[in-house]
Amino acid sequence: MKRFISMTMAAMMAVSIVPSTAFAANEIAQIKTVGDIEWNVEEAKSKPEIEGVELQIKLKDFSHSYNNKNEIFDVELEFDGAYINTYNSENFSMHDKSIAGVYRNGVKLASEIYLKPHDIEDTTLEFEVRECGEDFREDDKIVFVATDLNLKRYSEGAKATVSVSGDFGEAENLPVAVVVGNGFKVDYSSKLTEIAEESEKALKTITIESKVGTFSDDEDVKIKLNKDFEIANIIGTMIIGGDLNLSSIEENEFTITPINGVKEITISGMVIESLDTAKPGDIATVEVKCKNYDAATIDVAKVVGSEVKVTIDEDEDIPVIYSGTDSEYTNLDCSDSHDALTVTIEEMTAGSWDTKDAWSLTLPKGVYVTDKSKIDTQEHISTDKYSSLTELFEHAYADENKGNYEGFEFPKRSITIDEDEKAKLEFTLNLVAEPGFEGDVDLTFDNGEFKETVTIAKFVKPYKVEVKQNDVAVDYRYTALESGITVIEPEEGLWKNGTDFGFNIERNKIRFEKGENYKANYDINNEADRFSVGFTTKEQSDEKPFKVEIKDLSVYMERSLPAGGYDLVVYSEIESELEKEFLFGAPTDLNNLDIIDDDNWNVRFENFVNIVTGDADTFVTKVEVPVGKDYIKAGDKVFTLDVPAYINAENYTMLPVRAVALALGIDNDAIIWNAETHTATIFYGSRIISMTVGANVMTVNGTTIPTATSVEVVNGRMFIPMRDLATAMNAKLDWDPVTRTAYFN
Repeated sequence: MKRFISMTMAAMMAVSIVPSTAFAANEIAQIKTVGDIEWNVEEAKSKPEIEGVELQIKLKDFSHSYNNKNEIFDVELEFDGAYINTYNSENFSMHDKSIAGVYRNGVKLASEIYLKPHDIEDTTLEFEVRECGEDFREDDKIVFVATDLNLKRYSEGAKATVSVSGDFGEAENLPVAVVVGNGFKVDYSSKLTEIAEESEKALKTITIESKVGTFSDDEDVKIKLNKDFEIANIIGTMIIGGDLNLSSIEENEFTITPINGVKEITISGMVIESLDTAKPGDIATVEVKCKNYDAATIDVAKVVGSEVKVTIDEDEDIPVIYSGTDSEYTNLDCSDSHDALTVTIEEMTAGSWDTKDAWSLTLPKGVYVTDKSKIDTQEHISTDKYSSLTELFEHAYADENKGNYEGFEFPKRSITIDEDEKAKLEFTLNLVAEPGFEGDVDLTFDNGEFKETVTIAKFVKPYKVEVKQNDVAVDYRYTALESGITVIEPEEGLWKNGTDFGFNIERNKIRFEKGENYKANYDINNEADRFSVGFTTKEQSDEKPFKVEIKDLSVYMERSLPAGGYDLVVYSEIESELEKEFLFGAPTDLNNLDIIDDDNWNVRFENFVNIVTGDADTFVTKVEVPVGKDYIKAGDKVFTLDVPAYINAENYTMLPVRAVALALGIDNDAIIWNAETHTATIFYGSRIISMTVGANVMTVNGTTIPTATSVEVVNGRMFIPMRDLATAMNAKLDWDPVTRTAYFN
């Protein structure tokens, strides 16, 4: 028969191991087990019965029982991993054989507990709990103690639990017994202690607890460090746990001998040393050994380099900021901040940062720090030279940088760091950038010994301009540009109503002619004058971003303009407030971006107009003419040939005159063919070049120049020796004999 008998807590705890407790609560009662058992495998096999585990049911709200002082309540216990090892076929009252029952304020009531019949090896027991003339109240406690209960398995990891149901509520899988391995539980009271290379450090508390019972008397417990580490000093180490003898000490281990049933040993303040073989990242591990027990290990320390680290929160997204705008986004509909990610500079070990050295924080050229920047945290770091670290940062940005505002320059001995503590500094920079700046903002820390870079922000343009290079020959009026200008808003709703844009070419060296066409997906006002084109938005975009196309552009150029590229310059009201931004630490009477030379602040697109012929009789486009191929290339443009270049019978490379001239940027109208005389005339800048089919000469500005071989016509196309054509065009000629390609550069 499986019996449950109730005992007082004091009596029970006197004979059991240190108890554990698990409980479940419901509206009626709190149900728990106390003193669940841990055995090793040998103990589980030698002690077949589970005894002494208490099941307690403490009533919480039992007002419904007050109408009847003789109520009967059912309780059912279902065991998992254990079975009942005795038999009884009759109701059995435990009231007469023990102090079992219900307790109120520590005093047993007259209530009775009856066990219903069950079979041997059953896993379920049913009880009746009777009031017997005394109402149950809140805080009354019904207590059972287990006897005659066997584990089903004895292997490591086996366990027994009990689930409770009935009139007092339910609780599942409360612990009763578990089989554990032989050995220790070893814990470290802290995260890994950081220790520098070739240095000493005191550890926090190491706890060694026998998994089952107590350590055997006079049985040595050895504590050993792994290689690359030694015990530097055991003096001052606190070893607590009862009667203990510290019996031996060696370089990387020591021995403790327990006496009189020690269950737990704590070791605090042990000083260890990292040897010269220990490298950053290596882990110091404590191993605990004892005869007849499984060994156990715990990691206690990690070697860190003597360095200064610069970090950001890797979980935070890199802030994206619009360039060319003030920190308040005055002329954009944007509520985002110009704050970069918070930067942390900290020593990995105390004393890593040599304060005698100067140090710097550098930023990309064109990125500026505003007066909204702030120091967030400072630990064990200060300055004696200024009233605060903020003031130090201001001087480092404005004064020490000699007005360049390209970063922070901190003088020698500008900071003071606590010698025995790790310094930590956190700050957040508020940034603006010149118009047109685009890309990551990399902040670089450099103190001469350590140098590290982190990305703290990213700038993008508040508008995207799409243009292509236009290769043109100089003409006075209405020179058409093949490529127009497209302006795109990066996200819908960013541009305010009334945002304006203007475009001119290279400080008005080339002027736009009137007659351009505009295409936009929202309302705009077209704006143009004798130098520029542009537009102003009349509404704010909503469902998709603004897109404005300016097409059919033509320009006016002076004939005196030299060949080469001319930039497209963009002006926008978006950038008008930037120069009013207050810089970090700048002089109070002149403390905004006006003090920066902003002559080149406008967004520029290089070589929007590329003059390929000019007064100097030169060109900038590289022309590639492969022999036998049906094309020639001029820069990134490809021209198809109906008759390719060839090598004639006299072994001269012959090139198609008109095709090469067009590739060089000469207008088709500047190439004239006289069918009667079979003469071609080319107007190239200030040069007039003539050549006649069958002749062995050509003329340049009236001067006769011999040719290597006669001019030929093939399939209706005029060809001339390549070196003679180069001479006529005043071009440098290169020849690649491997690919059989002529290059005009």
